[in-house]
Amino acid sequence: MEYFGVIGYPIKHSLSPVMHNAAFRHLGMDALYLALEVKPSEIENAIKGAKALGFTGLNVTIPFKETVLEYIEVKGIAKKIEAVNTIDLRKMEGYNTDAYGALRALKEGGVGISGRTVLIVGAGGAARAIAFALAEENATIVITNRTQERGLKLAEDVRKAGECIFYPFNKIEEIRT
Repeated sequence: MEYFGVIGYPIKHSLSPVMHNAAFRHLGMDALYLALEVKPSEIENAIKGAKALGFTGLNVTIPFKETVLEYIEVKGIAKKIEAVNTIDLRKMEGYNTDAYGALRALKEGGVGISGRTVLIVGAGGAARAIAFALAEENATIVITNRTQERGLKLAEDVRKAGECIFYPFNKIEEIRT
């Protein structure tokens, strides 16, 4: 049997185990997916422990998408965005699939990205990944976030890859389509 999990804090609300275990059954896989609540002070032990217990991989959610970087080899766009949502414990490698998933959904939906202006609400790990991916596709990014400092920092980082501005959350009504 293969073991997979999602690590986060808190994590009890996660629907990931229900979705993944249903997919495993549908595909006839001998696999189990668990939600693993990890206190922030125990993240390194949790990753090493999951590997020692024979887990194949982990999904990573808040608040760990950035803190896990120091314990794994970071690959692909995850290097640029400095956020990981998937860890292959067999290789101790981390990836970010948020960016590719969002781009794929937009493209399959017939949404042209290049030359468009895209508003991203939030400045967490998924927002960071999607903002960088959209910037690489030549979109203009507008970031808004309740915490201005975090939003400004993300906009500053994304400007290294493309055009990006921060717009205060309390003034978002002023944006016109």
